[in-house]
Amino acid sequence: MKLNLKEKSDFYYWILPLIFGSILVLFNYSGVPFLQKLISPEINREFGLVENLQLLVIILLIVVTGKGIKRTNHWLEKTAYAALTVLFVFAFLEEIDYGLHYYEKKKKKGVEDKGIVRNFHN
Repeated sequence: MKLNLKEKSDFYYWILPLIFGSILVLFNYSGVPFLQKLISPEINREFGLVENLQLLVIILLIVVTGKGIKRTNHWLEKTAYAALTVLFVFAFLEEIDYGLHYYEKKKKKGVEDKGIVRNFHN
């Protein structure tokens, strides 16, 4: 069975992410400790599979918008791509708490102070 272009884009942009996301949700609520730790480790949920996949998507968005800046010649498009790149870099830094949870893991063996305001979205 061969998929046409519309079916391929539907599969890659809607069906596959929906299936993968559903699998991750099932892992999280499965009651199987290994699968739950894969999604949300006890040491810090920021080191889990879902969070890291989210970071990967944001990095890919930064790459795509960065390439957009180089490929276009129109000043308005360059400005839009640059603004998006800055926005995605900000989102990336927010998601990694500006590196604080990596620093805390190294310094305090993974103990996180839950009372500290770490970023704008929390």
